[in-house]
Amino acid sequence: MKTSLKTFLDDLYLIDPTLQAHEAEIIPLVEKLLASDPAVEPDTEFVKRLRMQLQDRAAELQSPATAGFSRWFYALGGAVTAAVIIPLVFITVNKPDTSLMPPATPSDSSALFGYTVTEEGKDAFGSLSDLMEGSSPPPTGGGGDSTRENVAAPEMVLESMPAPDMAMGSDAKMIAPYPMTKYTYVYAGEFPELSSTVAVYKRNPSSKSIPFSAIGSSLNLGNIDLTSFNGMKMDSVSFSQNQPYGYQMTVNLRDTAVSLDAQWDQWPMSKCQTDGCYQAERVKLADVPSEDDLIAAANAFIKDHAIDISHYGTPTVDMTWKRDYDRAPNKNDVWIPDQLRVLYPLVIDGHSVSDQSGMSSGISIDVHIKSRKVMHVYGIMSRNYAKSDYAGVSDSKDIKDYLAKLDNYAWMPESDLAAAETATVTLGEPMMGYSVYYKYDRVFRQEMLIPSLTFPVKEVKGGDPYFYRSYIVVPLASDMLKEQQNGGMPIPPAV
Repeated sequence: MKTSLKTFLDDLYLIDPTLQAHEAEIIPLVEKLLASDPAVEPDTEFVKRLRMQLQDRAAELQSPATAGFSRWFYALGGAVTAAVIIPLVFITVNKPDTSLMPPATPSDSSALFGYTVTEEGKDAFGSLSDLMEGSSPPPTGGGGDSTRENVAAPEMVLESMPAPDMAMGSDAKMIAPYPMTKYTYVYAGEFPELSSTVAVYKRNPSSKSIPFSAIGSSLNLGNIDLTSFNGMKMDSVSFSQNQPYGYQMTVNLRDTAVSLDAQWDQWPMSKCQTDGCYQAERVKLADVPSEDDLIAAANAFIKDHAIDISHYGTPTVDMTWKRDYDRAPNKNDVWIPDQLRVLYPLVIDGHSVSDQSGMSSGISIDVHIKSRKVMHVYGIMSRNYAKSDYAGVSDSKDIKDYLAKLDNYAWMPESDLAAAETATVTLGEPMMGYSVYYKYDRVFRQEMLIPSLTFPVKEVKGGDPYFYRSYIVVPLASDMLKEQQNGGMPIPPAV
């Protein structure tokens, strides 16, 4: 054994004595690395890099089921393709031998973006009475702002603050909305069959992380030793495509989610800097393509990049803007969005998933109207769930009681309601599905899917001409509905 090689091994065993049991496998890797280095004598930086790489490789040898860096990128499959990915880092001269990286394995069971359901015991996720509504996808808009939150907000550390108390009357200083309108929701049709037991799902991201040494040793910043931060791992990675109509991609390994945004300075509209240009580029009603054309553009993007939509339903186009356009007395004052969202709803147990506005929750693809090109993609993520049975709403009277208390401000003093207007909202036949809610424990947020009935709004008589609801979503988990009936005040969803 060469003296230099023995020195390296001795140093490595000082770091982790258990690695000595794998010396037969480690030696060939060390020799390959030494052979690939152009220096006659390895310098200090090379030794550091070698030690870190050996630790990573030895860990893989000890745990062969663990996926390596290249396997994770294989698992991204359709989401991260050669047409989109451009490396984030500049590799130094002493780059690692890529032959040492574990090969991509198509049958790797630890795929980053899986779809699994694991059965849990009854009431496995604790009380559902404190769940909060899930939001719709993030708003679209120019600028390629990479700081926006992903559509699938991660189950990771949030601000250490308690969830707000949404109980009716809990805040005596609450200001009444103005102008006041009491709404009566009317549904005269039949209810679907209800069950005393419902299945609730909790998303479990298959979190991954890349040892920092996998890239840290290849980054020579000159003013800080990145490899000195022991135990650090990479939870997310970003890529950019600096070419016309290029993209920014963020891969969140901790939440196992991918988001894609236009690389703004590579899109022609970024050159528009004057009001005259903005007005000239402003979208007119005649510019808006048909919903079929928008869906066709989104489908083409999905096909080009092999995005897996096998667990998603029929796509629809978010046409909320059109409702406001039709209501406006002066159409010239209405700003028509320059991109429209195509939504592919996640399907669980044969039912689509939505948020509390009734908007589909799953993969969303924003298509730029004038160029017919995709600008943003959100919602590509692991879909691994735990499933647990809970008591369900089995009596339609409970649903009627919920509707009777909705938007009537019963938590306010009667004197404040004397001058309130009244309005009647007629609801259509409800659809069975799942709705997104979140469970907070001061630090973490967990995504929950709750069985729900979604009633479409058919007609509104009286009240605000800009009535915001398109759907009414009623949760079918018993303790959730009881909480809202007994004092929980639903938050109006953003539409």
